[in-house]
Amino acid sequence: MISPYARAGYIDHQQLSHDAYLKFIEDDFLHGQTLNPATDGRPDSRPDVREEVPGLGNLESDFDFCQAPLPPLILPTHPAPGLASSPPGSVPPGGPEPALSHCPAPPSSPPASSSTLPPAPAPVLQVTASVASRQDMRLHHGRVYLLVGCNEACSVYAHGHLNLTRGRRHLGLRSVLTTLLPGHTMRIALSLSHSNLSAVHRALDRGHTVKAAVVVEVASGGEHQTYQVTVTLTWR
Repeated sequence: MISPYARAGYIDHQQLSHDAYLKFIEDDFLHGQTLNPATDGRPDSRPDVREEVPGLGNLESDFDFCQAPLPPLILPTHPAPGLASSPPGSVPPGGPEPALSHCPAPPSSPPASSSTLPPAPAPVLQVTASVASRQDMRLHHGRVYLLVGCNEACSVYAHGHLNLTRGRRHLGLRSVLTTLLPGHTMRIALSLSHSNLSAVHRALDRGHTVKAAVVVEVASGGEHQTYQVTVTLTWR
């Protein structure tokens, strides 16, 4: 869910259909009144009101309208696939997710004793990391590319090594240490030295599979996140 009011880091385990969006609009603008083909009086090809089917969830639990709006986060155009979550409709470990309560209505006038507003919650570090699972070293001139983005200013340390060894040590990629501005995405290149690139070319010519283990470490303030991904190297 992409919204300034989306619950950061939240995975929705509900069973949802496209009708959930209609229900969400109805709840917001019609105070829960449902557009029903049996009573609406206008042409409606729906046989029934799908958003009232038992077992379907509510999109409201994906939002927290009481939180401070989140800053914009630029997403990569080609994100790497992630792990699958629980099947739709299943109950996550520990029981169902708690229902989201509505924000209390603001008072008509501020209390006489109030002088300051409560502090806004600290922003949560949100990181996007995208790496193509197969990359051609001839076309990329010996570089492994990845996209990294942060919702706040952060430092990025990217490094990696190959499954090829020389003197019982794995051949490595040149590491990169850089910083990102809030809401920005950067293309980072981890390059191979000339000798390591030649070793990759020879191994691929002999029919061996060459892989690079890439590690991305992102830090902002006291928060730290680490991502690991394996990239298969080719030479076409």
